Amino acid sequence: MNYKAFRSQGLMIGSSPMEPAHRTVIHTRMKCSGQRWATSRAQAMINLRVIKESKRWEDVSQLLRNAA
Repeated sequence: MNYKAFRSQGLMIGSSPMEPAHRTVIHTRMKCSGQRWATSRAQAMINLRVIKESKRWEDVSQLLRNAA
C-alpha cells in the first residue's frame, strides 16, 4: 500500500473509522436477540444497510422502479 500517496490525497489509511461503522451498520441490525442468518441472506441485508447508511437509498429505489 502506498501510504504516502493516499495521505497526500487526504484519504484515511487506518482501520479506526471502520470499527464504529461496523457496529453502526452491521451489529445494530444483525445481532439482535434470537436472530439467525444464512450467509447469503446476511450478506444481502448488510448490502442494504450499507446503502442506507451511505444515504444512497434513492439509488435502490430507482433500480427497483426501473426493474418493475
